[in-house]
Amino acid sequence: MNQHLYFTMMSLNEMDCIDTIIDLLSHETICQCIDDPIDRSLVTFQYDETGKMTHDRFNRIITAYVNHLYETTLRMNVNLNAHKLLEEAIWILEQNYQSDHATGYDAAQLDAVDPKRGMAFVLERMKELFKTQEREKYIAWVFAIHIDPSDWYMHVRIITTLLERYGHT
Repeated sequence: MNQHLYFTMMSLNEMDCIDTIIDLLSHETICQCIDDPIDRSLVTFQYDETGKMTHDRFNRIITAYVNHLYETTLRMNVNLNAHKLLEEAIWILEQNYQSDHATGYDAAQLDAVDPKRGMAFVLERMKELFKTQEREKYIAWVFAIHIDPSDWYMHVRIITTLLERYGHT
């Protein structure tokens, strides 16, 4: 068989695969599965907003938020103690939190004590960071279960079809 012809012929199974990938990666599906539940997690999270923001208080709040997020939204079946939950909170802040003059955990804590920003601002940012992280994991999962990594030609046909359907943007 001509290699070029093999490269461009797409089976019905591959077309179904593309349709499934497109459905799973649609804006509506991602919102329903990831964004909306994580948004609700912050709405339902309660913490005492009064009092001075100290280092210990900041750590207790971000730990409680990660715990609440895992229990109510991500449905993690792990029993993480407070130290592991704080470790998770610090990790996501260190990896991704951006402020005007700093990055990471320290920037989040500085924003929490800033009267113009405060703890609600930090929690909102954490929520967005978790949404980004969960979207990335979900997208990787969609491709991992639907595309055989050993079939290079199938990869090319699927990518070519997606580019033809949706353009090069």
